[in-house]
Amino acid sequence: MKNGSVTDDIRAAEALLGNEEFEAVIPLADAIVAAGEPGLIDGLILRASAYEKWQSGPEERLSRALADWERLKELAPGPIVYRNLARLLLKLGRHQEAFDCLMKARTERSPPELLLGFARYYESKVPPDIDAARSYYFRAAMKGRSRGIRRYVELSMDNGKPFQAIAMLMAGLMATPVLALVLGQRRHHDL
Repeated sequence: MKNGSVTDDIRAAEALLGNEEFEAVIPLADAIVAAGEPGLIDGLILRASAYEKWQSGPEERLSRALADWERLKELAPGPIVYRNLARLLLKLGRHQEAFDCLMKARTERSPPELLLGFARYYESKVPPDIDAARSYYFRAAMKGRSRGIRRYVELSMDNGKPFQAIAMLMAGLMATPVLALVLGQRRHHDL
């Protein structure tokens, strides 16, 4: 496979992934990975993303995605890889490993999506730490993430803090038009 065709395959796979045609992404990503450099990392990301998002895919799809993210961690460790690995580990119920990845993904200027990851970790661990989860959802809300606003309100209501929930709900309603203008679709990004 020549560099031009690798680049073409990467673009085609990205388009298919964007159209949620996950089954079609897998063979293209396999070919990109098999070709090695320069598209190896792109191929692994595409294949891992397709397996993770392919709801009707094979039963072992999440373990295949995990294997690709683990390989990416070895090849190109960085905050984005650790953040994606943490998301997958949370889906698999491997909370302590997910927390370790979230800590490694943490940087001085961590993105709001990472705050949502910590919130999800604290909310889903056994036993859950709802106060810590609310704190991280609040911080994500203050950075303009709609999921932070929504989950903060829900957790506050469920835990007998209706005034805090109403205050966040009102702030969220007032801020929504501004967030839509400033952040656009980024306000909906999650871990």
